[in-house]
Amino acid sequence: MSNFRFVYIAASTVHFERAEACFTALVKAPFRHATPEELERYFQLREAWERKQYRMLSTEDIEWLDRASQRFGGARVEWLYRLWGSHNTGKPEWRELLTDGQAPHNAEFRTVLITSTTVAALTRTRRAG
Repeated sequence: MSNFRFVYIAASTVHFERAEACFTALVKAPFRHATPEELERYFQLREAWERKQYRMLSTEDIEWLDRASQRFGGARVEWLYRLWGSHNTGKPEWRELLTDGQAPHNAEFRTVLITSTTVAALTRTRRAG
């Protein structure tokens, strides 16, 4: 998917900022400037860490993993990591999954504030239909 538009509609602006922050964290941020090689390194180092194979990790690896964990923290990367490590998918196919799961090139977030008049009209229309 190269384009994606999300419209957050609410009767109040109270959650507009938080909704946009969530959108950015889940859709845009995980893959911003991430190369497949960086994600593959992240997956390999994370797997070694989780399996307590500390001797395989250098100090540089551990520091890089710490930064990468913050950078790649998100639902999409977690999903890809689980698939990357699964026996059903296998590691050779992960790049195809990465391409399919990447954030859109053009991801847009918009907010729409609806008034009480609009809500009342929609409610009347819904009851009549």
